[in-house]
Amino acid sequence: MTVSAAFTDFCASWLEREPQLLLASQFAAEGMERTRFVATQVLLREFCETAIAVSDPQVAQTRLAWWLDESQHWAAGLPRHPLAQAFEPTAAGALLAELVSATSRWLEAPSASTMADTLRLLDPIAIALAELALPSPVSSARGIAGEGAAGISSWRLCLFACALRLAPAGAPGLASLLPLDLLARHGRRRSDWMAAPPELLCSLIADCAAACPVVAGTAGSRPLRALVEIEQRWLARLAKGVGLARLRVNPGDAFAAWRAARRS
Repeated sequence: MTVSAAFTDFCASWLEREPQLLLASQFAAEGMERTRFVATQVLLREFCETAIAVSDPQVAQTRLAWWLDESQHWAAGLPRHPLAQAFEPTAAGALLAELVSATSRWLEAPSASTMADTLRLLDPIAIALAELALPSPVSSARGIAGEGAAGISSWRLCLFACALRLAPAGAPGLASLLPLDLLARHGRRRSDWMAAPPELLCSLIADCAAACPVVAGTAGSRPLRALVEIEQRWLARLAKGVGLARLRVNPGDAFAAWRAARRS
């Protein structure tokens, strides 16, 4: 499949910022499979950025409203966004609308009590993304199968890791990932956690990373397994207090991704 320059240009900034995505994409077959994988992961990052990194809720909702309008254009076979080239827009329009709705609910949700509650808020987003990644996506309202069913936990982990990277220490968006019980263990409340000293914020982020469940086995496609392996290694480093440094893929990450992709 040949994609337009607009598609390549739009994805380029994310591939540069997140080299693990570029590496993982090499485990997908050239053509539509690789294009769809990259496009779905870029959509994940676009929506995650809207929910986490945009400090003004009204701006975030405006961005989501644009995507909701775009979903109607996809359904009508008249997409405007270059990422649509990776999908069958008329079939994917409903899933894009579900992705918008799930992200909006995440934005508006009250503080989660536990990490399990936090992760449950991410599940509808992960389901929509897992469906979009399928060769012939169908609405998750009709049930999911194949990679969609097996890979939901993998897409959720990718979403969680991306959210942590997009929410620098002390940023309001980090509140969407910090459950109340974790704050309480550090002697903080939702009303005062942003005033915590830097070392305490680092501890909060480390504990948040450590609480993310491990994804094991062979769930999802080869590029998804490779990406999950790298993300889990990054979360493990973060849990040890390395800090929110930019993710850099080292030789150990690359070899672990290769092994994960070959698992069957």
